[in-house]
Amino acid sequence: MSAKKIGRGVKAALLAVLVIVLCGCTTSKSLYLETDRNDRIRITLDTTDGHDMRYVDNLLRISYEGRDELEGVIVSGEGYEDFLDRLREDYSFRKESEPFSYEWCEQDGETVFLCPISPQRAGMILSSASPFESIRPVVEKLSFSIYE
Repeated sequence: MSAKKIGRGVKAALLAVLVIVLCGCTTSKSLYLETDRNDRIRITLDTTDGHDMRYVDNLLRISYEGRDELEGVIVSGEGYEDFLDRLREDYSFRKESEPFSYEWCEQDGETVFLCPISPQRAGMILSSASPFESIRPVVEKLSFSIYE
């Protein structure tokens, strides 16, 4: 076997390994927002499967193939907990704890999510026209944090 053929074989093997490694990679997108109460929030979405997010006019939109799947607003500051308590009085929310703690309910064909970001300070309210089981995987691609 010639050295040229061996070199090609090694290159092909290295390329195959590189493709396998790259296929296992994940991608994400983060948005950094500041509330009117000066809470600095980072929202991150796993975009590996093609989902995208944007924040325009104080509204977070998560889309897939150009179609919005979720919309959300950040609620923060004084009265945050009172507002959530009023929502809980009007709707029957269920709690989930994986991959992060959140509450959800389905009402009139719409799913609403309450996602705490910082206890007693800030959270996100998300809604979707899709049923919970179909939109749950999208919500679980999100993560929230306070940054300094």
